[in-house]
Amino acid sequence: MFPLGSQTVGIDWAAVSSETTGVDIGVLIGSNLTFGVSEAAMIIDNEKKVYESYAEGIESTGWTGDLADLRIGFFAQFIGYLSTLAAVPIIMEDYRDRREFIKLRFGVELEELPEQVAPVIATIPKYVEEVKRLLG
Repeated sequence: MFPLGSQTVGIDWAAVSSETTGVDIGVLIGSNLTFGVSEAAMIIDNEKKVYESYAEGIESTGWTGDLADLRIGFFAQFIGYLSTLAAVPIIMEDYRDRREFIKLRFGVELEELPEQVAPVIATIPKYVEEVKRLLG
């Protein structure tokens, strides 16, 4: 993240490649889902605003692509992060040996994780419906 006047610009150098437009914001927003339960909740609460700011920024540069395609590109990455977060409570037994890692990564004890991420996981049907609409 870089300050640029009154704005903040995010560049994910690890994901710089020739990808569909929108993938970069999917990574930027989605990766935050896996760095703490409070971060995940904040991202879910503000995902649409952050995404819309990105879309406005892209359009302000003169981009004239289809906003539906932009959102599909976003989902190409975002859903992967959301699915990963949703899988952790399901495969908790596999993480028992990594308790300290989970505590450091998510900020809660392993046993608390399912309850803490449940509100984020509960958003999955909403996103599935949106993807279905976008894909027609």
